[in-house]
Amino acid sequence: MENKIDRSSAVNLLVTFIENSKNLKLVLNCIDKLDKIGVNEKEVYDILENFVISDTNKKIRTAAAISLKNNFIDHALIPLLWSIQTNSSEIVFQDEIIQVTFEVLKHLKAKTDKKTANLLLKGVKEIIHKGYAEKIAEMVKEKSRNDESWTILELVELIEKYVFYIYSQAIV
Repeated sequence: MENKIDRSSAVNLLVTFIENSKNLKLVLNCIDKLDKIGVNEKEVYDILENFVISDTNKKIRTAAAISLKNNFIDHALIPLLWSIQTNSSEIVFQDEIIQVTFEVLKHLKAKTDKKTANLLLKGVKEIIHKGYAEKIAEMVKEKSRNDESWTILELVELIEKYVFYIYSQAIV
C-alpha cells in the first residue's frame, strides 16, 4: 500500500508546519512545497502575504514573494509594494523582491481588464497615501485625471518609477 495523501491534506499539513515551526529550513521547505503543489487557498495567500510584508528573514520573505507570484500573481502586487515600502532601508538586500515585483508588473501590463486597472490604481493610491515617493505623487497630481482615465500601461509605468525611486534612494 502506498503512503500518499491527497492534495488538500498535504496543503493543510504544510500550513500547520509553517504556522508552528521556528525552524527556518522547515519553513522554507514548506513554502517551496506549497509553491510546487500550486495552491490557491485564501489561507495560504494570507500566510505568504504576511511573510512578504513583515517577516524579518530575507530568505523567507523572498520565498514567500516568489510563491505569491507563482500562485497568486493577480493579487501579489500590493503585498510586494508593502514589503518594498516597509523595508526600504534594507532594499538593497531585497533585490529578489524587486525582481519579483517587476515580473508581476510585466504580467499585469499585458492584461486589459477593469479588475487589473483597479488593482494597479489601488497600488498607486497606496504609494500616495503612505507618503512615499513625493515625486511620484506630484506626477499623479500633474495629470489631474480621474481614476478611470488611467490606462493599465500608465499605471504600471508609474509603479515601476516608484520602485526605481525607492531603490535609488536606498542605495544613495
